[in-house]
Amino acid sequence: MKSQLVFNIFIVLLYLCTLVSLLTAAEIGETSCRYLGEMEKDGQKCREDVVKVELLPPKCTSFVYNGVTCKPSYRIEFNDVMYGLERLRTLLNFDKPAKNVYLFYSHGYTIDWHNMLSKGDFKLVSKIVHDFVQKYRVKGLILEGIDHAYENKTVGDMYQNLTDYVNTIKGDNPNLEIGFYLSARTFIAFERNKARNSTNDEIDDGDDGVSTDNDDCYKPPYFDFSKMNSIMDFYLIEFHTFNKCTPDLLRGGITPLESSNSYIYSLNNFAALLANSTIDKEKLYFEFLISPIPLTNEIGNFPNCEISYNEYCENEDDKKSKFCADDSEALYQKGNFTQTYAKGFIGMYIDLVDRDNNCHCGKYMAFDMMVKGYNGETDPKDCEPLQSF
Repeated sequence: MKSQLVFNIFIVLLYLCTLVSLLTAAEIGETSCRYLGEMEKDGQKCREDVVKVELLPPKCTSFVYNGVTCKPSYRIEFNDVMYGLERLRTLLNFDKPAKNVYLFYSHGYTIDWHNMLSKGDFKLVSKIVHDFVQKYRVKGLILEGIDHAYENKTVGDMYQNLTDYVNTIKGDNPNLEIGFYLSARTFIAFERNKARNSTNDEIDDGDDGVSTDNDDCYKPPYFDFSKMNSIMDFYLIEFHTFNKCTPDLLRGGITPLESSNSYIYSLNNFAALLANSTIDKEKLYFEFLISPIPLTNEIGNFPNCEISYNEYCENEDDKKSKFCADDSEALYQKGNFTQTYAKGFIGMYIDLVDRDNNCHCGKYMAFDMMVKGYNGETDPKDCEPLQSF
């Protein structure tokens, strides 16, 4: 009898823990996919159509798409004027309601956000967001383009303004999730500056392995996450600008786990600073590239649709000298790193992995390797072209 009572109590506690987890976690899911949906008009280097949504891997727990901008005229416009609406509708109409859709949302550059937060009409913004969400049933908006906080007493407190802005939108859209987008590179710069300011001294470079001479050690006001945690449903930290593609990173990609070069950021640098950050770790998600990236001086020579493992394996001799690409181990490490430090990851861009299976490891092998790392599955190195190159 007592054992049955104990068992029942255990079940109730398990249910409550699960309920709390569901209430606090964003519905973006653990292994989500960002869809580019871009195609080349003349089809000379890439196909003239996009990867069909129904062909994307089932392991995509939700879709993320870029996106829309709320203009100074208080109109929401698609960033991709020609195809943005069509792509969003395709994502929304696929596998509902199993896969939610999240949309990047901005007012423009940082100065535009600051102007909106200090002088904008929040009620009018909320109305147009409400009308938009009623028409296009996205699950959440990802606030993009706020690169740093502001300190200006004449326009009020930024965090109170941001709180009022988000709460006004949520008042009309109670089921809408709102997340905040930030680069890992900027996060490191802010956290290091904050630590220096708190001690009124310079922190030795050995603390996190990143040189104080790094070009990101600027000092605009950093974010006080303790004042943002209560209003943000989630944070999305991107790593596709973590390091520039240089000859040193052609093998292993731009997000190395470790680096002996103090001018190259590593995931362990990031983790060391994350540990002491006030950002809510229970609301944290990462966004990683799952396609290669060209050398900085080569970026303008390739359309987005060509920057993929599809092209990398098909034109190996040419692309290996121009693309920074993750090997199998690096992809697995990124998934495993996410499992340790975040609630999930977004693969960017899912439709640029290996469309024609030229690497012979599956069309979404980079995403699959990250999923394996996230789930702690064994035998991650299952793609010969990507094994240590």
